Amino acid sequence: MMYFCKGKEGKGKSDFLQMKWCSAPNFDTSMTFIKHPGVGYNGDLDDPVYSGQRGIAENYKWPTGKILDNIKYIVGNMTHDTREPDLVVVDSSLWDLSVWAEKDGQVSDARVLRWCHHDLPGLLAKVSDVFPSSRVAFRTAPNCIHCPKPPDKLFSNREIDGLYKCITSSTRGGKLFDKYEVVDFHAIMSNLSVDMDPTALYQEDGYHPSGHPSMLYMMEIIRLLGETPHAVDAHHHHHHHHHHHHHHPTHPTTPAREPDDDPDDLIWTL
Repeated sequence: MMYFCKGKEGKGKSDFLQMKWCSAPNFDTSMTFIKHPGVGYNGDLDDPVYSGQRGIAENYKWPTGKILDNIKYIVGNMTHDTREPDLVVVDSSLWDLSVWAEKDGQVSDARVLRWCHHDLPGLLAKVSDVFPSSRVAFRTAPNCIHCPKPPDKLFSNREIDGLYKCITSSTRGGKLFDKYEVVDFHAIMSNLSVDMDPTALYQEDGYHPSGHPSMLYMMEIIRLLGETPHAVDAHHHHHHHHHHHHHHPTHPTTPAREPDDDPDDLIWTL
């Protein structure tokens, strides 16, 4: 988001959702980012969630179900844009791995299967209920070159690959669970790392992607919308200062609008 907005993004007054938004006139697109803490330990979009949300007051540590119940009001209030998004892009991976590891000390294969066949379909169905006229897509989670060590975050590439395998095996004809589009950020990053120095693809923490892959991810979202992205020059993005974009592992959702009479696509990333 930060790279896409070129530092001109709006920010939320209450930062517990780490909201960012901007419009990109060259793409006829507006985008909003909202953080959420994943499906939760029990996979029901409720507490308990992973506890590592430093600096956020306890009464603001909302589970994802509560965020989704209030999201239209919150976003409309912040951005003064009450349109339905064209596309909502949802990620729920690293926070889920983190809460299971925090509570159970490990992530079992059975828990991953339940995530795949119960929790994730439930999250995506809830997003579809909240945004009935929007397309909904799932964003896959990239691997890390240095996965964070406890107590910060609790996930490894083996576990990220386990979730990814489940997503790919549940995707047919480009549709996850026969319903949802997929923005395959995992594949974007692994394809890039074949030809590029992996350290150039990540921020200093070793698990948040750097500017270049982040822009390719945004281009993929815009391509899904049917817009024509401008070419990205790999060399322009490596030296930007990293903002506090994601101190937390999971992305929220993004909406976007098809080009019709309305000039602007609207994308929400959860």
